[in-house]
Amino acid sequence: MRAPLTLAIAAALLLAMSCDGTGPLPHGRPTHLFRADAATIHDSLYSFCGIEGELPVQRMSLPPWTGEGTVTLYRWVATTHGVIASRQTAVTIPFSVTQDSTALVVTLGSPVDTTLTGSVLHVGLDPTNGTWTCPATFPFQGDSMLQSKGYDPEPPPSGNWSLRWMNPVD
Repeated sequence: MRAPLTLAIAAALLLAMSCDGTGPLPHGRPTHLFRADAATIHDSLYSFCGIEGELPVQRMSLPPWTGEGTVTLYRWVATTHGVIASRQTAVTIPFSVTQDSTALVVTLGSPVDTTLTGSVLHVGLDPTNGTWTCPATFPFQGDSMLQSKGYDPEPPPSGNWSLRWMNPVD
């Protein structure tokens, strides 16, 4: 029962470590905040993989959407006491979002190269989410510093993702 709380603490630590000082979103820009977190537990170590950032979209619209989004990609290894080591990089990636009557599909381009399937949007302001497995091609999988601290990419970390609408500041 302790794992969910420790995962939340580790996620909060990583979020605090990843603050880059860019400040709030620019005025008037509609966007969806995207976040994907995945973890694998090995004995007392957690191997994490994640994405967080923004996917700018047309205001109040339903998919299809395409564009470029700014995201931070990260992997880290942690114990129940906190993050031991982490790697992260900020990148701009191409994305597309489509949906049919059964699912919403988010496709993220290089260097993420992953497709995520989630719940259908009924209006442009709906949040959506789904499950995700961190792909082997995701950056930092073979990072020697992370592996020396116990990071283990096998089995691939798995978890959840979400896409949440943020109203622009006018």
